[in-house]
Amino acid sequence: METTNFNVLVIGTGEGGTTAAQKCAKAGKRVAIVDVLPFGGTCALRGCDPKKVLIGAAETVARSRQLLGHGLDTAATVAWADLIRFKNSFTGKVPAAREASLQKAGIATYHGLARFTGPTRCRSATRSYGPSSSLSRRGRGPALSAFRAKSCCWTARPFWSWRNCRPTSP
Repeated sequence: METTNFNVLVIGTGEGGTTAAQKCAKAGKRVAIVDVLPFGGTCALRGCDPKKVLIGAAETVARSRQLLGHGLDTAATVAWADLIRFKNSFTGKVPAAREASLQKAGIATYHGLARFTGPTRCRSATRSYGPSSSLSRRGRGPALSAFRAKSCCWTARPFWSWRNCRPTSP
């Protein structure tokens, strides 16, 4: 297994991790960033930004139903595949753009699951990182284990891969 030494290793390529990595690189530190998911983080790819597409569609359907008989003859409906295709038209570009931006800033980028193995060491399936003057962990997956009804909970990641969604009638 190859060992690579950095001053700072950032886990997660969301807004927090990317900002930390860029600031450290700008300050002259040797920086690496690693992510097990596509580069870009939850907000840009699975959370904040894409959810606005769904909220906008849901609000449009709800408002059109409220106006039935008051100037509208038919209610709006959701074409799920088209909605997801629209969402993908802007989220699909994020991973490559985020990785290119990081590399342009002089940050080494790696894909895979990274785990801390000590206070200044980290390891992925193919690489060991360290020693470091600091390790910055950014981004954290959902902690569903704390919920008693975790079998009823979903995270954003599988939701966005649904092929079909039929909204229920009120």
